Amino acid sequence: MANSAVDTRRPPADLSPRREERRADETLVDAPFGATLALTVTLAAGGFLFLMSAVWVVHPPHPLPGILAAGGDQNQHTKTALYLCTYGLILPIALVMASRVVDVIAGGPNRRGLGALVGVLSASLATAILLVRLSGVFAGHGGTRVLLPVVVVWGAGTLALLWRATRPRAWDRLLAIAGWAPWLALATGVLLLGVVLCVTALQSIALLPLVLGGAAVGGIIYAYGRRSLPRLSGREGAGVDLVAAAILFLAVPNLLIFATGPTIPSWFTTSGIVQLHHDFVLGFVNRVLHGGVLMVNSPPSQYGVGSVYFYAGWFHIAPIGYGTYGFMDGLLTALYYVAAFCIVRMAGVRRPLAIGAFALAVVALVYNLQFPPGDIPQQGPLRFGMPMLLLVAMVAAVRFPRRERLARGAALAVLGIASLWALEAAVYTLFAYVAIVCLECALLPAGTRVRGLVRGLLLGAAAVVAAQVLFALATLIAGGALPDWGEYWAYLHAFLFGGVVGSITYGFTRWSPGVAVGALYLASAAAIVLLVLRRPQLALRERVLVTALTGSTAYGIALFSYFDNRSATYLLLYVALPALITATMWLSFALRSSSGLARPARLGALAFALCLALLLVTTAWPAIGGRFARTPLAEAFPGGHGLRADLRRLWHPPPIDPRAPAGQSLLARFMPGQKKVLIATSPGLGTEILLRSQKANLLPIADPIEQSFVLPTGLGAIGKAIGKLHAGQRMLLDTTTWATVQAIRAHPNADPLKEFYGSLQTPLQGWELQQIERRFTLKPIHRDGQGFIVAELAPKS
Repeated sequence: MANSAVDTRRPPADLSPRREERRADETLVDAPFGATLALTVTLAAGGFLFLMSAVWVVHPPHPLPGILAAGGDQNQHTKTALYLCTYGLILPIALVMASRVVDVIAGGPNRRGLGALVGVLSASLATAILLVRLSGVFAGHGGTRVLLPVVVVWGAGTLALLWRATRPRAWDRLLAIAGWAPWLALATGVLLLGVVLCVTALQSIALLPLVLGGAAVGGIIYAYGRRSLPRLSGREGAGVDLVAAAILFLAVPNLLIFATGPTIPSWFTTSGIVQLHHDFVLGFVNRVLHGGVLMVNSPPSQYGVGSVYFYAGWFHIAPIGYGTYGFMDGLLTALYYVAAFCIVRMAGVRRPLAIGAFALAVVALVYNLQFPPGDIPQQGPLRFGMPMLLLVAMVAAVRFPRRERLARGAALAVLGIASLWALEAAVYTLFAYVAIVCLECALLPAGTRVRGLVRGLLLGAAAVVAAQVLFALATLIAGGALPDWGEYWAYLHAFLFGGVVGSITYGFTRWSPGVAVGALYLASAAAIVLLVLRRPQLALRERVLVTALTGSTAYGIALFSYFDNRSATYLLLYVALPALITATMWLSFALRSSSGLARPARLGALAFALCLALLLVTTAWPAIGGRFARTPLAEAFPGGHGLRADLRRLWHPPPIDPRAPAGQSLLARFMPGQKKVLIATSPGLGTEILLRSQKANLLPIADPIEQSFVLPTGLGAIGKAIGKLHAGQRMLLDTTTWATVQAIRAHPNADPLKEFYGSLQTPLQGWELQQIERRFTLKPIHRDGQGFIVAELAPKS
């Protein structure tokens, strides 16, 4: 197939190993899969806890100085190293070690005791974590001081037990408890629920939903296997899926993007935070709408290039503003969840489970957000959603063989667009793509795997190169020059490697729930690898599901790097959807008869998942009513404010800053007919005035706060534009920027990038005003009661 990354048309019989390989792998295939997986995850978790606690002793977190200390303890290099070592080093070592140990035990006299041994090790590690947590409750410091010795003792005991069990001599004590394996598995599950409680803020659990939900959980477990829902026909089932997707789409968006009032917004108010983050993109989109070409005559945003052009296209349909920007983010978030729903349904998840899982997703991951969809778009699909489109296409290619060529072509197109969208989108999407290609190659006959891998990687590379070439040509045609990526790379350097901006992260809170999400991805990755290596025929029969699991797990691991960097607990919900769909698909697999699990094991998996779901619902309970009332689904019901009224407010929003209408009037009065104007006010206020006036800054300044992150990059273009100004032009300032002008006149040789910029929030504006003052004298011609000053550029005497 021309567009296929891997040729998957070979018959299943070709996927079995050759006779010589089967003979070499005979013990490997016969070893218990469940025991191998449990031991792998246990060893990997123990290795992570040891490395983390050891690093804490050698390199403890440290606070940033001054006001920056609000970001929490900083230890980003340590966090990054732990993240990379866990998935890139500890997990592979645990896979190899557990597989070999299990194979030796399964082939020796202690085979019957393998399940009990793994149960003892898993339960003991969970118990150790609980004891450490309890020690933190009574002794303080979160228990971190005793974690290292506890893990060392557990690790020494684990190695001793595994060494004894692998000896060629029967271990009578182990064989005597072989029958305890099911009870040890049950105890491990209960203890793991306790570990989950360790990373949960218990004060956030609501009692009423806990009681009601507990009864519902009991009823579901009792009915499982005794009652079955009727199976729907093809058309009826498709209709139910469409209705469920439509309800999901309407239940996600938030129609109240921001609240307005008489107070001036600041970084300490919700409206100010919303405006600050919106300006990080809107300022750059506004320049594109006024003829700017990114990286030619208009600076790029730190959030990418393709995303800015996407919103420029949206604002050809809707008027540019905070309301319409937030509304589109809500629509993208809804589509993000609908795409995830499509993935789990294509993967074969039964309809009741899929609908229940996404009802939980809306309640726990959307309604429980600190900033709902639309408030901070940079924490939603604008930044993280591109890999979900790739997963839809890749899973569809396997699910619908007749449309495989079209689906794989769409996947390659998504990969190319992601390379232009933003660096994070490119990395996350590429990581998921490579993981799926590796899976498909692993399921090919032995002699064709390398060829398939090379083919898949070359197709992905070709898609990226083609997208970059087309973008460069389009930029050359539109702007007369090839794109200059220098300023965008300066953003990446500033945030990833250098300066104060790159040093500001958020430290993990002790017992952060992010550790549980990271453990889920670790367990899922281990299960996929073991399934492919030890049960290849089962992986082949469940190829659609395994493909979806591989993509969601790889996506989740890549996306978890964002939480590793920005580890504030409230941010976890923004990146947790891949974890939820991964868990849903594994639960669906466990409940299938083809999984080989006995009924008690399936009941245990269902009970564990329902308890976790109940815990998520109880923590989100207080926010459900208020957040649901702000969705299109709620507004469609009688008694709501009315969907039309909400949309009208988003299309024509009231001002966030009450001074903005006055500034808008001054631009209309003193600079009539100008599409680009000189303006230097407080950053948020200036951007809102420009948006409401449908004007852009005459200088190549889109957002002075964001562009100040990468100074002195970009000053050359701004200085060149200042050199083209002429006497008589007018400029809008406010009291803040006018005070800076006075300071510049008092200290003309000062460097505003280092020494002062008055009460400004950005040094860039101080530098801009200094350069203008060196060529002209800013002469006030109008002042008003709102603090605005209209000045004229007068020649230097």
